[in-house]
Amino acid sequence: GGQRGGSGVPRAEINLAKTQAFYHVAQEMRSGIPEGHLMVLAFSTKPAGPGWPDLSFDAFALDVVWPYVARHREILRSALGVAESLPFYPRLEPLKALKALTCLPSLPADMVDAVRRFRDDRSGTRRALARGLLDGA
Repeated sequence: GGQRGGSGVPRAEINLAKTQAFYHVAQEMRSGIPEGHLMVLAFSTKPAGPGWPDLSFDAFALDVVWPYVARHREILRSALGVAESLPFYPRLEPLKALKALTCLPSLPADMVDAVRRFRDDRSGTRRALARGLLDGA
């Protein structure tokens, strides 16, 4: 069975509730938070902060996620190492960006070269994701 918090609620549900609460706070503070910041947190190699779960798009329906991912290609390119790192942002994980690209109905043409860099990657997971994305392109 899944791990449960002190209230008996499965930890996955607690983490989803925290993520949703964070999303709503971010919406309230929109003027102070750059557009796409949740994507940066989701791709970060470091946790979002004490008490916050690692953000993941896996908990949300694809029809909600893919338009958000598609709007923030500069963050995808940065995570994939083909664009400059964004100032004041944490280091971004390419694997998380490749996983996010699988949410899109198809691989955008402007992302093919970025994904191609991982076709022969040492990491079997990154390599498999890249090849799957390129096969569908």
